[in-house]
Amino acid sequence: MNFKYKLYSYITIFQIILILPTIVASNERCIALGGVCKDFSDCTGNYKPIDKHCDGSNNIKCCIRKIECPTSQNSNFTISGKNKEDEALPFIFKSEGGCQNDKNDNGNKINGKIGYTCAGITPMVGWKNKENYFSYAIKECTNDTNFTYCAYKLNENKFREGAKNIYIDKYAVAGKCNNLPQPAYYVCFDTSVNHGSGWSSKTITANPIGNMDGREYGLLLNKKSREKYINIVKNDSSQEKYLNGWLSRADDREKYCNNYCTSNCNCDNSASKASVSSNTNTTDIYNSVNTVDSDICNCDDNEPTDFLDDDYINNEEEIDEEIIDQEEY
Repeated sequence: MNFKYKLYSYITIFQIILILPTIVASNERCIALGGVCKDFSDCTGNYKPIDKHCDGSNNIKCCIRKIECPTSQNSNFTISGKNKEDEALPFIFKSEGGCQNDKNDNGNKINGKIGYTCAGITPMVGWKNKENYFSYAIKECTNDTNFTYCAYKLNENKFREGAKNIYIDKYAVAGKCNNLPQPAYYVCFDTSVNHGSGWSSKTITANPIGNMDGREYGLLLNKKSREKYINIVKNDSSQEKYLNGWLSRADDREKYCNNYCTSNCNCDNSASKASVSSNTNTTDIYNSVNTVDSDICNCDDNEPTDFLDDDYINNEEEIDEEIIDQEEY
């Protein structure tokens, strides 16, 4: 009996040694968020329970403090401590994907021909901005239809660096996003890339932020974007095949907004130090979002959807002399 008792004790100790690292690791994820593992019924008021970060029964959650959303009064504040561009751009790169030349995508048209859209840069935008943003490719890539694709294949890192600068200059700034607080800044920036800077600029002018915080205003802009997607299909049934992708993109923006104002939970990889400053490797920016901890923020950590560039030609007004033919969704 004494031998059996000792054997049982050793087995129990061995099992505890095997399980303990998992328990500690699980609870450490909660601690890393500044949270405490406790019964979810005690996690109320200014606190929010997060799943899958604590060991124990299903009632035990990681209880973290909610954070007040930025407003127009502190429009440059970010949860991560990065600047707003640094927070937004990885998600925009993720949404825009690689290259495609779908003949039914109006964004791929240039001078009556079909070209490639790469990382959200349409053939027209790439060709018209080649001197300022893709000068490295001018000598080798001389055809307007295939310039964007050629420049992308010639040097993807340099191409994404140029795309990053176009995004900031031609969409964030031209779309009147810069003075908006997060997460509205990201929604404005992403819809400006997706719909055209003219759309976001007009929408912001027609629907000022007023007393709304960044989350509330971001959700409003996203609602307007959803309506535009639906209206596109109503007016042109050939675009219906893209609708699910567009609405999925809107779903991602809504999730970003709803999670942003929770402690360390803006669907960004808080452990990642990737920056999108002028000295940063743009490949690191693009890839950083793929290391998101999906459990922390309930983010969708699947592979990026290769969304089509959706800037359809409107011809109602010339937004910018360098991108006057940019199509607007």
